[in-house]
Amino acid sequence: LGACVRDLSDLSELALGWVRQSPADMVASFVELLLGRLALDVVCAMFADPLDGLPIRAARIDGGLGAATTAAELCESWAPSRDGVGPGTLTSPIDGATLRTTVMPFALGETGFVLAGSRRPDFPTDLEASVLGVAINQATLWLRLERALVEQKSAAAKLAERDRLRAELEAENAYLREEVQDVLAVGSIVGQSAALGEVLEQVDLVAP
Repeated sequence: LGACVRDLSDLSELALGWVRQSPADMVASFVELLLGRLALDVVCAMFADPLDGLPIRAARIDGGLGAATTAAELCESWAPSRDGVGPGTLTSPIDGATLRTTVMPFALGETGFVLAGSRRPDFPTDLEASVLGVAINQATLWLRLERALVEQKSAAAKLAERDRLRAELEAENAYLREEVQDVLAVGSIVGQSAALGEVLEQVDLVAP
């Protein structure tokens, strides 16, 4: 109980520790943390990248993964479990063992899920479910923070582009004003000449 309480306290500040980490680093850290804190046999997590919306996946098995087994393959092999929420059972794709599992979606409308599994018949206990829930809430908060940063950077880039275009437009307008003033100045000089006056008079005479 004491260990779980400490875990809950430590987990409550996870999102701040993940700030400015890449999504790939964050999800790797996330599954490693769950594997260790909950003494799990398997963990699989998948969520949408805050930058481009593409899926980010990571999976870990206690003792390491086989060389040919990738996180994406593990997540996809467990895909049917994503439709359910709560305890269940699953066959490990590594050694065929029966695992007690729980699948939890990300909160606040974020796309993603976490699947955690253990050989222990009582998994997940209420405390373990609480720890897992707090960790997922922190991951959700991190996703929201990262998305806000992405949107902020995008807005800043759009403002910078608008300022650049405005500066170009002002420079172009200034150039055109100078051109117009030069043309008007030349026209004024020519228009006042005696030779041009005579030509204009001849034009008036022959005009219908």
